[in-house]
Amino acid sequence: MGGEASSAFNCSRLDYTQADFDGMREALRGMDWQTILWGDANNQWSTFLSILKQLKSQFVPLQKSNKCHHKVPWMTYKAIKLVNHKHKLYKKYKPARHPAYAKAAREATREVRRAKRNFENKLSENIDTDWKSFYSYVRS
Repeated sequence: MGGEASSAFNCSRLDYTQADFDGMREALRGMDWQTILWGDANNQWSTFLSILKQLKSQFVPLQKSNKCHHKVPWMTYKAIKLVNHKHKLYKKYKPARHPAYAKAAREATREVRRAKRNFENKLSENIDTDWKSFYSYVRS
């Protein structure tokens, strides 16, 4: 659960706008469904699902994205703003010993720790009424 870089995730997702649906339809038309789908309904469904997943991986390209909307539950927007500011200063000045970067890093670290401490304190105060949130956080 450590780590301060909220924007450092590299996410990829399927890009259906660039998918080759005609190729997928042609591949589906070329299959002999009588021999592929045999057995009971569960077996037929699992076979059909595996064929669709294979076609999806073959005909739908992945789209790379640097914007990932995964925010840890204790991270406040003020902390995210300070961490992003720290990253921006590091790109600008590069050495971590630069005074502006060092100051931004201290502020970001302080705010991240404060946000995490406040979140955990709220969880511990509300454990009697909201125990699901507490155990969800512990499992994560």
